[in-house]
Amino acid sequence: MSSAPILKELCLGDHAIGVLPNVGGGLAYWRWQTEGGLIDLLRPTDGHGATPLDLACFPLLPYSNRIRNGEFRFQGRTIKLPLNFGDHPHSIHGHGWQRSWTIERHQPDHLVLAYSHAADAWPFDYAARQTIDLHANGLSLSLDLENRSNDPMPAGLGFHPYFPRAGKARIIAPVDGVWLTDATQLPTSHVAPPAKWRLSEGRAVAGLHCDHVFTGWTGVARILWPDVEMTIHASEMLRHLVVYAPSGANFFCLEPVSHQTDAVNADQGSETGLRILAPGETLHGKVDLRV
Repeated sequence: MSSAPILKELCLGDHAIGVLPNVGGGLAYWRWQTEGGLIDLLRPTDGHGATPLDLACFPLLPYSNRIRNGEFRFQGRTIKLPLNFGDHPHSIHGHGWQRSWTIERHQPDHLVLAYSHAADAWPFDYAARQTIDLHANGLSLSLDLENRSNDPMPAGLGFHPYFPRAGKARIIAPVDGVWLTDATQLPTSHVAPPAKWRLSEGRAVAGLHCDHVFTGWTGVARILWPDVEMTIHASEMLRHLVVYAPSGANFFCLEPVSHQTDAVNADQGSETGLRILAPGETLHGKVDLRV
């Protein structure tokens, strides 16, 4: 990625979105000008000296979350990926969030970004396109991931938004299962959500202390702040929900993703959500956020 962030802005009505194409193709902010003042609907960064972890939201591809020790077997060969998150023992979130994207189209309320990956440690060529649309009352994000190699490719995608942990924020998300994890956030067992994580009933963000993948999600979630309500609608492809609410942070995350953590190393007889893209095949996911 370039060391000098390039900020592009989308504006429509009372809403403004900042995008940093060369910082992971991520969002810098989403601001809503109301009669009561300016509201940040995502955790903002001003874009100066930003790193991917400073972003308001970034795309996840060609996989979400972690791959154990950055290694997996696929169609008779061992694939070893670099560990891309400091001293963390696993490879995480794929490539898009740490690479520069190019601008294909930029209109006042519409932006299309592209990223092309040439085979390396990830031994598959692929192309990705991210479309960002601003609406009168919200935001739409979509991802397309095309396998451009000559071999089948394991694939997944998703989005990693950061929401401000302001006021008494609450989450409502119909789910029926959760993956418990080890100390490095790899899945160990699948259970019904315990009382503290029964998101279907609504839970306060304070006290969640969560970094887990929920299953059986309907694709709809609500976030309630004292003065704002947001509804999230995810497409059929994005029906795993990662809830990341670290203790003491000024943010929390609801991440619509296509598959469970470490899906490439899971029992493929189970429903992991991982897709195998044939050469030339495209995976598509979309999320709408409305206030």
